Amino acid sequence: EDADRRALEEVKQSIQRRQDEMKNADFVIEEVANGDRMMADGQYAAAVKYYDKAVAADPEGKVKDAFLMFANRGMCLLEMKRPRQALADAEMCVKVNPGWMLGHVLKGRAHQALEQWTEVLSESVIGYDLAPEN
Repeated sequence: EDADRRALEEVKQSIQRRQDEMKNADFVIEEVANGDRMMADGQYAAAVKYYDKAVAADPEGKVKDAFLMFANRGMCLLEMKRPRQALADAEMCVKVNPGWMLGHVLKGRAHQALEQWTEVLSESVIGYDLAPEN
């Protein structure tokens, strides 16, 4: 009976963790969507605030398509003349989805803004290798 109770408790905890993960994913998706709307309107500072909330809720980028929140926040930061922060986001974007060519383009643009020409070339080559037709 004790073993049954422990097993039941483990199942309940597992279900609760899964529900919490789903709520967190929904929150991240909603904040990213809000950020995307602000970015589309050219309101980069407002967009960054939404992306910041999403990243705080999913700092490792585990939610589906999380690489986009890093990429979009990085693009906004570049527009706001904050290339070091943009580079950090571009690096996270590439870490989460190394095969996405545009992540490497963003990383190259951040390096360009920092006048790091060797890195610009390196990211350009990686991007080309991933999508030579582009």
